[in-house]
Amino acid sequence: MTGFAVGMVCLLPPALVEGLLPDVARPGWTLGRVLYLGAVPAALAYTVFFVGLGAVKATPASVVAPVEPLTAAVIGVLFFGERSGAMVLGGTALLLFAVLFLAAAAGAGRAASGPLP
Repeated sequence: MTGFAVGMVCLLPPALVEGLLPDVARPGWTLGRVLYLGAVPAALAYTVFFVGLGAVKATPASVVAPVEPLTAAVIGVLFFGERSGAMVLGGTALLLFAVLFLAAAAGAGRAASGPLP
């Protein structure tokens, strides 16, 4: 929660300069969009994300957690026309290989320990 408070404090000055309601011609529309962004992508998604992180062991969580910004980067490239360079593609490949190796190791460990009762 501290991270959200710090983010709010950091974003408040530019918001005050630009205006808290960017589209004053349609305040209802703007307020609805702001409420949606606060409720769905922020509150709901992060709640599910942190509950998921709490349900897995530390090693898989530390490898899988960076998939969130990777997903955001992929969405940016696919839907918003952002460009990705060699560093982004290299980091993406490394992260995906780490997740695949972790999943393979977990599967091999589960197979070696035998079936669950």
